[in-house]
Order: sequence, then structure tokens, then C-alpha cells
Amino acid sequence: MPVVMARKPRFRLWTLVLRSLVLGAFLGTANAIMVNCALIEISLSPFFALAFGFLFLMSGAAVGWQATLEQNGEQVNRTLLLCFAVLTTASGLVTFLLERDWSHGLTARHKVPLYGLLGVSLAFSINFSAYELVGRVQQCACEHSTPLVRTEWQVRLIAISSVITGLFFGLTFGVMDLEDEIVKSHFHMRLALQRESRICYPVGACAGTLSTLAGLLLELQAEANDADLAYIRNARNDSL
Repeated sequence: MPVVMARKPRFRLWTLVLRSLVLGAFLGTANAIMVNCALIEISLSPFFALAFGFLFLMSGAAVGWQATLEQNGEQVNRTLLLCFAVLTTASGLVTFLLERDWSHGLTARHKVPLYGLLGVSLAFSINFSAYELVGRVQQCACEHSTPLVRTEWQVRLIAISSVITGLFFGLTFGVMDLEDEIVKSHFHMRLALQRESRICYPVGACAGTLSTLAGLLLELQAEANDADLAYIRNARNDSL
């Protein structure tokens, strides 16, 4: 009996690790797909360029307003919110510049850093929305569920991962000049998207797995320092 009790926590730990790896790979790959699809639509469709542009501008204004209201919050978190607000607002302006019919004065080389900036904003928004959605679903499905992102370092980890992956996806899109390849023909479009997917999708999956694994380690460390968090997790595991 003691042997069985000793193996049970170890089994739960490996279950958490496996679940984090699978979830991270899925979210990372989905993030790469959505960022690339958004970049394609923004560069080719005036409607989507306007839609994303106004969405980024409104999001930047909302986040900036929220940051100014948090007078009692930590300076680091407030600085991150202000940086994200500036980044999102700048991305809204860049979106109007990257639409193909409106950017005749920009060469493909000049568009590369703009795509990188836009990729960061897209990855940032998609990642935080995805983790928020998964957390909501988890709370509805499990009575003793806890938020998926609970510590400040987990939030910063997601932010760092979003900046790195979004910048990579955007720069890859710009360097490979997919905008011009797509408009040539369906054959060139298919080849260009296949080349990009071979690069971006594995990078997104690896970044997602590393981020979720690091987030799990931060969560376990937070539980070791907080008895209430550990109690909530144990109660949730016992109910499963």
C-alpha cells in the first residue's frame, strides 16, 4: 500500500508534464497557423487590413487606458502593459501600410521589419486569448479548477514567448516574400506556403512545448511556496 501511495504523486506529475507538452505543441502550432494566415490576409485583402488595423488601434487604446488606471500595481507589470499598448497601436498603423494596394512605395526589404512587428502583436494577442479560453473551459469542466496562468512569471513567460515566436514568424514571412509569391499563381502560392510551414510550424510547436513546460515548473514552484494553491490542486486531483 505505501508503494502504491508513493507512485500516485509521481504518476500525477508525469501526467501533468505530458498534458503540458501536448497542449503546448498544439497551441504553438495553432499560433503559427493563425499568425501566418492573418499576415496573408492583411497583405492581400483591404477589408482584413482595415479590420485588423482598427482592432489593433482599439486594443492598444484599451490596454493603455488600463495601464494608466493601475496606480497601485507593480511597476514592472504596468511597464509591460504600456509597452504592449504602444506595440499594438504601432501594429495598427503598420497594418494599413502592409496592404498590397496601399504600399506601392515600400520594397520587399523595407516590409520585413514591419512584418516582424505585426507578427509580434498577432502572436501576443493570439497566445493570451488562447490561454484565457483554455482557462475558461477548464473552469467550466472542473469544479476545483485553478486558473491556467496564475503567477506573474507565467504571464511574463507567455509575453517573452509571444515576442520571440511572433518576430520569427513575421520575419520569415517577409524574408521569403510570400506576398509576391502568392499573387503569381496557385502553384507558386502552394509551394511558398509549404516552404514556410516546414519552418514555422515546427518552431511554433517547440516554442509552445517549452513555454508550457516552463510554466508548469513555475506553477509547481508557486505551489511549493503557497499551501493554499497546493491544497486546491490536490482537491482537484482527488475529484478526478
